[in-house]
Amino acid sequence: MNSKTQPNAIRRQQGIAIMELVIVAPILLLIFLGVSEMGRALFQYNTLSKAVRDSSRYYSTQVFNSNDIAGAIIWSIMVRPG
Repeated sequence: MNSKTQPNAIRRQQGIAIMELVIVAPILLLIFLGVSEMGRALFQYNTLSKAVRDSSRYYSTQVFNSNDIAGAIIWSIMVRPG
């Protein structure tokens, strides 16, 4: 190539690279966000599952009678925040 056409070729190559980035970047961004959302969903599922398991284990060892339940209801009404 001669020296006159070389800058045009470089500019054309840069334009092609920018267009490739414009086409590929949203796809990669969607894949990244999808993977991160799946990770967050699995984390929340695991946290909820562990909380339910721990609370059921705790309450399965407790002995409740009607006075305890009535007291808990009255306490929740009297000490309600807000």
